[in-house]
Amino acid sequence: RLIPDYSYREAEKQFSADSIDLASHPLIRYRAELVKLAASQTMLEKNRMLPEWAVGYNNMSISGYQSTDGVNQRYFGSGQRFSSYNLTLSLPLFNKTAKNKVKAGQINEAIAGIQVQLAGQELNSRLMQLKEEHRKWQQFTDYYKKEGREQAVMLMEQARISYEKGETGYLEWALLTGKAISIRLGELDALLQQHLVQTEIEYLTGK
Repeated sequence: RLIPDYSYREAEKQFSADSIDLASHPLIRYRAELVKLAASQTMLEKNRMLPEWAVGYNNMSISGYQSTDGVNQRYFGSGQRFSSYNLTLSLPLFNKTAKNKVKAGQINEAIAGIQVQLAGQELNSRLMQLKEEHRKWQQFTDYYKKEGREQAVMLMEQARISYEKGETGYLEWALLTGKAISIRLGELDALLQQHLVQTEIEYLTGK
């Protein structure tokens, strides 16, 4: 038998995918994390522009003679303790630089958000393209199943009978046989392309 039966290789399940679950797609999730990272960086730069407050408290003891007014001396024992408080306020000196960093962070945040939208549009556009390709290869496989296979078998039978009866020579037999084999190879190529397209669709849709 010159033309093997490859019908068992056909896809068993029908393709059905209308949209991509963008929220769970790895690329979209990665882009979304970049948006969060850019927002965190912007918030960090904003916080650096805020004044910083610091409150301190000290409690200590001083033994010996000490002057409390700069003139008279007074003796203090170890049981006597002194407390003090301090309040510190720090203000950013380079406020313009900090504002520029905040603006740059906001721009990066906006760019990251746009990249999420673009990635989603590209994925959906690719899905639509793949669905068109899938329909095209489906038409090819349908043709081979309905007409191509029968035509290949008829060509093989015609070549065999004509050759056996002596109506054609070896060259004509080879040409007809080659044409029949080409038809079956075309069917196998269409099935392969259909499977490749379906595999990519399943990757995009997670189905």
